[in-house]
Order: sequence, then C-alpha cells, then structure tokens
Amino acid sequence: MLDPQAASRAAFWIAGVVALALGLLVSGFRWEDFPLGHYEASAPLPRTAHNASVERAVFAQDRLWLLTSAGEVWTVSKNAPAPSRIAIPEPAAELCADGDTVVAVTTPAGSPTTYTVRRRVGLDWQAIAAVPSRNEGLVGVQCPADGVVLVTAQRLVDLRPGGGRSLALSHRVPSAHVNVLHLTPTHVFVGVN
Repeated sequence: MLDPQAASRAAFWIAGVVALALGLLVSGFRWEDFPLGHYEASAPLPRTAHNASVERAVFAQDRLWLLTSAGEVWTVSKNAPAPSRIAIPEPAAELCADGDTVVAVTTPAGSPTTYTVRRRVGLDWQAIAAVPSRNEGLVGVQCPADGVVLVTAQRLVDLRPGGGRSLALSHRVPSAHVNVLHLTPTHVFVGVN
C-alpha cells in the first residue's frame, strides 16, 4: 500500500515536471539544455508542501513559477539544483505572468475579505491593488500587457495603470476547480473541471 504522503510528494513532483516541460516548450528550450535529473522525486520537500498539489504554472523571468494548493509559490530554473520556495506576505490564491512580470493574488488565511494583487519586483512582492472580496470566490487572474484582470464569481475587475474598473458579470461563475480563464475584449471564457 502506498503511503499517502509519498503519493502526495510524487504527485507534486510529477505535476511540477509536467508544468516545467510545458514552460520549456513554450520558451524554446531544448530538453538537452535542461538538467531534469536535478528534479527527481526523491529530492526532499519542505514539510509545508507534503500535502500540496500544483494549481498553476507560469513561465517568466527565465524560470517556471508554480502555485500550490497550500498557497505557496515555488520556482524552478535551469541553473538551480532544486525548486525554491519564494516568500510571499500572504497565501497566494492565483498566479499569472506576462513577459517578465509575475503577479500573485493573495488573501489572508481563513475567510478572505480582500484580494491583494502583488507584482514581483526584484526580490519583493509589491502590492499594486486591494480588491474587496464581497464574499465572492476568486475565479482567476490574467495578466494582459497593460494591466491585471481579476475575475470573481460575480465581477470582472480590470486594473490598469490609469485606474481600475469593476464590471458585473451577466452570470455567476463557480469559483472552484477552474482550469482555464480566457479574456477577449467583450467576453470572459471560463473552463471548469
């Protein structure tokens, strides 16, 4: 019988390697250029990640950024011997990237009252906006080139450098188990598992 913790560790690493592979393919790396042997499932995981799964993976700043179900942010880079946990002020609920910009949406532990949008600047997370949750679940976040867009169960919150706006959605969107979020100038498409 397989130990549940061992199964969780294996699932975490498998999901990380799959996300890494997708990021590498998108960025143009060749497999032979990337030392995948550094990321074996036998590498020890910190205690907080044992029961976490990878929820989101984005590629920016020449590395893969992973968001876990425990609200942790990890990175994997070509030249690092192992994944690194990145400190963040609050648990992360979502992650997106555009070019070299990485954005995390964080919430206080427990019942969130505010979604804080944080941009990675150097080694720090700079808060760029605080959006009241209104007891709505967060569906997802997108990082278009000129801003950040949050989608909650009932609203689309468009954050731009010149100011933001909030638009009510025509239909309530379930906020659990969202796999894909795609925005167009006139529509929001949500893929739900």
